[in-house]
Amino acid sequence: MSLTATVAVLPPGVETLEFESVRVPDPGPFEVVVEMRAAGVCHSQLDVIDRRDRTNPLVMGHEGFGVAIAVGDQVRSVAPGDEVFLTWLPRTPDARKAIPGGVDLSDGRRATTHNVYAWGTHCVVDEQYLVRALAGEIPPALGAIVGCAVMTGAGAVLNVARPTSAD
Repeated sequence: MSLTATVAVLPPGVETLEFESVRVPDPGPFEVVVEMRAAGVCHSQLDVIDRRDRTNPLVMGHEGFGVAIAVGDQVRSVAPGDEVFLTWLPRTPDARKAIPGGVDLSDGRRATTHNVYAWGTHCVVDEQYLVRALAGEIPPALGAIVGCAVMTGAGAVLNVARPTSAD
């Protein structure tokens, strides 16, 4: 695959994002290349930006919405052309424990990620962090917040409030 993406990179020790063009690699066996349509900005990402003790460049964003454009030969959950939600929470956490994350920058450095990154035109992500959407049913801006904001709200209700039936 010959594809270049623009990604937002947070250099070490600063609070300002820089945009960089990077080569998008072919997807590995369990990876999916996603063309991003929209990404959310979670408050936890702002906390990361505020921390200046970082020693590595970062590519960030853990909630997004896009279209799968290429898939690895072992991917079974999505196919090219599928609209997908990108999330920080793996679908089956014990399936593959060591999922590498990162982006090779043009100057030879490697930017780290928290398993996923949505702040760019394209991303490469393990299928564990994608959920197929119903095609054409979700506006991208709304789909972008499902991977964190909606899941966090639902988690608070189910795990903290623990509603019970009124019957």
